[in-house]
Amino acid sequence: MSEERRIVTIDEKIYKNKEHILRFIADELEFPDYFGLNYDALSDCLGDIFEPTTLRFVEEENGARPECVQTVWQIANTVAEWNPDLTVETAKAGETGEAENAKAGEAASTDAGILSAAEALQRLEDGNRDYLQSGIGMGDVSMELRRETAENGQKPYAIIITCSDSRVIPEYIFSAGIGELFVIRVAGNVLDNHQLGSIEYAAEHLGTKLIVMLGHTRCGAVTSTIAGHSGGFIDYILKDINEAIGDEKDDYKASCLNIRHGVRRIRHEFQIHPIEDDRQIEVVGAIYHVEDGSVEFLKDE
Repeated sequence: MSEERRIVTIDEKIYKNKEHILRFIADELEFPDYFGLNYDALSDCLGDIFEPTTLRFVEEENGARPECVQTVWQIANTVAEWNPDLTVETAKAGETGEAENAKAGEAASTDAGILSAAEALQRLEDGNRDYLQSGIGMGDVSMELRRETAENGQKPYAIIITCSDSRVIPEYIFSAGIGELFVIRVAGNVLDNHQLGSIEYAAEHLGTKLIVMLGHTRCGAVTSTIAGHSGGFIDYILKDINEAIGDEKDDYKASCLNIRHGVRRIRHEFQIHPIEDDRQIEVVGAIYHVEDGSVEFLKDE
């Protein structure tokens, strides 16, 4: 009896950058955790396939193929020339079954490639895992992506409100590239109308579904509040944090209280001033551990 063939359907209209398509293929083919999001690693992993596998590329109606998809297609065809367990097919949109199209869309929303909140959260968790394993930033900052985002605009999959602390770099922490995160930075990750307006812009006009309030350990703004420091314009920040943490003296617990305070405020403000399609938007809190680079997503209390 012949071995069942594994088919991975790649809907070309979804994938607009290298990291996105490589992550999808790595997940579908269960590549090892150390798989790097680069084309050389893709070639090596495709070469190591030992069960019948087909990569099926579903072309856009206009026949246009993003540069990152074309590169993956070329690599797959090159490997298929010498690896008998790998085949490459090309199909037109509408020629594949509904079940296969649904599987191809698992990594991205059907809404013009915008990720759902759940998909975006998983991508952040995966990106932080990659960051911890690699020790360096792995986001796509290629010339190809610079041209793509310059010509077609940004589609960030998450809004990150975080501290201005120079140790906290969201694009590195989540292995993100150009155009993938909409980052709002202010000391102590506090909120006023400027930050709320920026959140509203990204959610309403760019379609981003996930909002993350990202604090961090050893936050100077939090420890200054605990110590009772005051003076100058910094007072505006410390007063906001003091409202959030009260009498808490443990800096980790205080940072978590400050994060949760921010999450509640975002949810409250956008109940008063609703964002269009806000039912699909999720607001979560997270704390970055500067000691080891890990991100802890906080559960609602």
